[in-house]
Amino acid sequence: MRQQPANSIVWKNGPKQGKLDTYEYLSNFLGILYGVLDPEIFILSGSVALKIPGFIEKVEKRTKEKVYDALKENIKIVPAAFGEDCGLVGAACLILQDPS
Repeated sequence: MRQQPANSIVWKNGPKQGKLDTYEYLSNFLGILYGVLDPEIFILSGSVALKIPGFIEKVEKRTKEKVYDALKENIKIVPAAFGEDCGLVGAACLILQDPS
């Protein structure tokens, strides 16, 4: 049995269904991480999260639906302050750090 690439599975029913699946998968993952790690905040970046209007808000809403009631008020998911350049800024910071 030949395995399909992940992107063809997500988008197999068209772009609209693919977006719905992406919201579902990401909110499931973040809900699990909130249950295990209990972080103060999650910061999302990348072209998908930043270019689709309302993406982060929908993910945050769905994540709140998937966690225990005690955690719902702690859920905070925000876009990266540096936008799509956050990876470049992080890499530059690592290079410029003093190794000693």
